[in-house]
Amino acid sequence: MDGDMFEPNIAELRDEFRFVVWDQRGFGGTVATTRAFSYWHSAKDLIALLDHLEVASASLVDMSQDGFLSMHAALL
Repeated sequence: MDGDMFEPNIAELRDEFRFVVWDQRGFGGTVATTRAFSYWHSAKDLIALLDHLEVASASLVDMSQDGFLSMHAALL
C-alpha cells in the first residue's frame, strides 16, 4: 500500500484541494530505517513532512490502520 492507491480520489478533487501524498516508512518508495517503528514514529514523520512543506493546517485522509496514525498525529 502506498500513495498511488489514492490517485483516483486525487484526480476527482485536485481542482478543489492541494494534496500531499506520502509513503510511510517501509511502504512504496520509502525505506524503513529502523527495524521496528510505531504509529508514534509515523505520526512524527508526518508532522515533520508538513513542517518541512510549511503546511500550517491539514485534513488527514486515510484508510484502515492509517486512522490510528491520524489520531496519533492529532494528539501530537
